[in-house]
Amino acid sequence: MAAFVASLARDDLAPATLRGYRYDLRHFVAWHRTVHDGPFVLEGLAEYELIAYRQHMVAGGLRPTTVNRRLDALRRLCRWARGTGALAADAARDVRPMRTTRNRQPAGLTDVEVHALLRTAGASSHGLAARNYAMVQLMLQAGLRVGEVAALQIADVSMSDRSGSVRAPSTCRTGVAMARDENGAFVVTPQRRRR
Repeated sequence: MAAFVASLARDDLAPATLRGYRYDLRHFVAWHRTVHDGPFVLEGLAEYELIAYRQHMVAGGLRPTTVNRRLDALRRLCRWARGTGALAADAARDVRPMRTTRNRQPAGLTDVEVHALLRTAGASSHGLAARNYAMVQLMLQAGLRVGEVAALQIADVSMSDRSGSVRAPSTCRTGVAMARDENGAFVVTPQRRRR
């Protein structure tokens, strides 16, 4: 194992990467000792052990990115061992990484953050409080972006006592319709623009 770590230092890896590989390999060796009697011997490493290690990490509640990073350290070890002749076959070749899911939805504001934003907009100075509050409310309720609200013209907004609408700029695919509910408050409804 020391020869592999020395080879990593020669591979011009970043210091943080080297520390990560050393940590991940120590973690694997410590797990291996709990499962097998005797010291870890690289020549005896088999695919089923790597799969069992992966399952152990999953059962321990580790995130997929952590599991995959640790498996990558072992893959690199196995490739090195295969290249030096210490392993007859690459034991990690067929060990699959865990699937990772990306949260493709942007994080929204919490209720507390929304109210704090509206309070701040409503407390603006220089007589701009009503305008700022209305702009922030429009962005929050209709899902318009800052640039879309900034590009609005007076002609884009039409209001009456009971309803209204906002025609979004040409760069936006949505507009909004507004109507008063039974309590007299405006309800904003996004609408898709027709092409």
